[in-house]
Order: sequence, then C-alpha cells, then structure tokens
Amino acid sequence: MKTTDTLDDYIGVKIPGTHFQTTSLYLLCLLVVINTCFATITDNVLPAVQKEYYLTDLQASIISGFSNAGSIIGVIIANLLWQKVGPMRTLKLSLLVPFLFVYIIYFTEGFYLCFFGWVIQSLALSIGDIPISVYLAETAPVKSRGRWTVAFGISATFGRITSTLLSNFLINEDSISSWKNPLYAHSVLYAIVSIPIFFYFQESLRYLYANKKHEEFVISINRIIKINQKKIDKNVSVDLATIDEVKSLSEDNSKPLEEKQTAKSQFKELFGKKYFSLTIVLGLVWISLVAHFAGFGIILSFWFDKYGNVNKYLFMGLTYSSEFIAMATIYFMIDNERFGRKKSMQIFSTLSCILYGTNFFIKNQTIVTGFFFLERFCMKSTVILLNTYTSEIFPTRLRNIGMSFNNISTSIFAAFLPLVVISLFHWYDYSVILLFFASAASFLFLSFFMWRDRTKRSLDLTKSMISAGERVSLK
Repeated sequence: MKTTDTLDDYIGVKIPGTHFQTTSLYLLCLLVVINTCFATITDNVLPAVQKEYYLTDLQASIISGFSNAGSIIGVIIANLLWQKVGPMRTLKLSLLVPFLFVYIIYFTEGFYLCFFGWVIQSLALSIGDIPISVYLAETAPVKSRGRWTVAFGISATFGRITSTLLSNFLINEDSISSWKNPLYAHSVLYAIVSIPIFFYFQESLRYLYANKKHEEFVISINRIIKINQKKIDKNVSVDLATIDEVKSLSEDNSKPLEEKQTAKSQFKELFGKKYFSLTIVLGLVWISLVAHFAGFGIILSFWFDKYGNVNKYLFMGLTYSSEFIAMATIYFMIDNERFGRKKSMQIFSTLSCILYGTNFFIKNQTIVTGFFFLERFCMKSTVILLNTYTSEIFPTRLRNIGMSFNNISTSIFAAFLPLVVISLFHWYDYSVILLFFASAASFLFLSFFMWRDRTKRSLDLTKSMISAGERVSLK
C-alpha cells in the first residue's frame, strides 16, 4: 500500500537534508516545555493563593475551572486567525499573551484579578495549542511522526517538572505574595524561547499547498532548500522550486488534496455523514481522558497536603517523573504498526483501570504514592497517543476545526471539573479515585469505536483509510 502522497513525495525529492525541519521541531520542543510549565504552574500556586486571600473552596474551584472560558474564546480566535493568516502566524500571536498575564498578576490582590489572570492564561494556551500539534503533524517525517510526538511528550514532562521546581524554590509560605515569584521567573524563560520562534519559523508547507497559496509556498520551500543546502555538500546542485512547478503539481492530482473552505463549510463537513461518528466519539474520548488526567493534576497537591507529606512539591515531582518512563515506552510502540496509536491507547487505558481499581482499596500512603506514579505513567502514555491520533486522523482541510471542537468540548468540561473533583475529595478523598476509574473505563469502551489510526501514513492520501471511513470491527 502506498503510504505517502504527492506533496510528501515532492518535498522528499526537492528539499536536500532535514536540517530546517529538525531544528524547527527542536525549537517547538522548547516551546512545549515553556507552555506546559505555564499551563501547570497555576495549579501549583493555587493553594498558596487560596491561603493568602482566604478564598473558599468554591472560589478556588471557580479560578481553576471557570477560567477555562478563556480556552473557549481562544479556540474561536484561533480559528478566525487560522483562516486568514495560517497556523504558524497564529502561534506567534499567542506568544505575546502570557506577558499580559504576568502584568495582571503583578497587580493582583484578590479573587477577581486572580480569576481574570487565569482566564488570560487559558486564552493564550488555547490559541497556541492547536498550531503546535498541527505544525508537528505537517512537518515531521511520515515514518517518524509518532516518535517526534514522543519528543514533545518528553518536553511537556520537563515543563511540568520545571513548574514544580519553580514553585518549590520560589514560594515562601511566610512571605506575602511569594506565589507570584515562579510566574515572574517563567515569563523570563518564555521571552527567551519566543525570540527564535518569531524569527526562524515559517508557515507549514502543507497548509500553504492545501490552501493554494502557491507564491508563498515557493518562497517558503526555497528558503528551506537554501538553509539545508548550507549543511550538505556544497558541490551538490540543488534546483529551487518554481510557481509553475508547484501549480503543475497541484493540477496533476486527479483529486486535489484540499479545496479552500469557509469555517461554515468545514463545520458542516465535520458533522456530515462521513465524519460525524468520528467527531462525536473523539470528543467523548477526550472528555473521558481529561477527567482523570486533569483531575489527577488538580487533586495531587491537596492529597499530599492532607496526608502530611513534608515536601509536597518533591513528591509531586517524583510522581510526574514517571512520564519519562512513559515516553521511553511509547517511543518503541507508537511507530510500530503492530501497536500503533489506537492499540497502544487500549493497552494503557486497560492498565489504568486495573491500577485505579486496586488503588481504591489501599490505605497505606507509601503504597498509594507508588500507585500514583504508575497511574501517571499510564495517563501520560495515553495523552501522547491520543494527541498524535487526533492530529493525524482528520484531513488537512478539517484538521484545525476538528481539533478545535475537541478543545472546546474539553474546555467546557474542564470548567466544572475542579468543582466536582475538589468537592468529592473533601467529601471522601478516595471517591476521586473511583471517578478516575470510571473515566478510564469509559475511555477504553469508546476507543473500540475509533477509526483505525494512520501510523506511518501520509496525512492526505487520496485513498486513505480516513477517506474510506474504515474502522476496526468490533468482532
């Protein structure tokens, strides 16, 4: 079976080497570190915020949960920008918003400004989140796209641990407003990483080709050719791309990769006959995963506080370190067609069910901490696999809006999640583990209705499995 499309074949022949592509993906890894740090550091400082401003559990839940309204607004803004300027320019715009967040935090003295700051944080993350995943899917080599996703997962783990370390070393419970210190430190790191992103990155070639922006496509691919040519034998002759060449490539396809569509027509197609079941199932799958992945992150600090861990940030860091083991495990599975994305997700969600079910009956906190380590291992594995699956399964013309629908669905759900999880924890702490078990079981059940994944296949094959609507039989 042919596993590459016309565009992949053309790029493979035309561009010498992989220096620009690899460098871009490494820079994106750094951005993922900083973005994940940004996304998780607010959960780490929230207990200190609650203590300093004497916030009730309801107010803390509102800050943590309903600030996700920013995510919904961010997805809408990202889609509007996406149609006009493309994913990479949308990403660059998102890099400016965190500095507004820090400015607001500087003047924060109570509940309302704190809530507004958290809204701005979720706004920034939602604008930039989808472009990162799409750029990875459209830039990484077909044969190693899954392993590049693993690299992004490792970067996210570094980001989570970085936020924990910043919180541990820069928050002094005896000092007023010391919870702001790790946020200031993060803004400095953000500025350092943002500079090369602004000046080095360019738009995705697949996006330009799919939207028939031939002139910009030629400028972009020729820039890559010139950059890569400096890293190979200079005596090797390399031909630059021409507009006529690219137009001919597009016209030669009996069925062009994409037709330019409006947001309305994209939305209509997303919920049309071919993609309806996929869209709904993926939305429910993401909600099931967020219930225990995000819920676990919300409750971990409260759990270690309740059971008297001397240094809760150290224990949180150790728990999250299991994600490195998850990445090492997935690295050998994700691009292996015997496992791929879907089957691997089912393996890890089954393990999650077993671990949660056992953990519910264990009261020894040393053993519980060990189970937390293993549970986080399974969660992280599933998140990386589902991220990869989602960014690949929709064709280019629907990739952005398909991922945006999942983001909005999970953002709405996440708005209420802290209130539910924190309330359950204060009612009976082990009830949250039962909730996580139910969400993992739901994920496993829904996964059997997902389409077969696209391991080692191009994103826009004319006669691909996604075009045929093929999915694995339940038999």
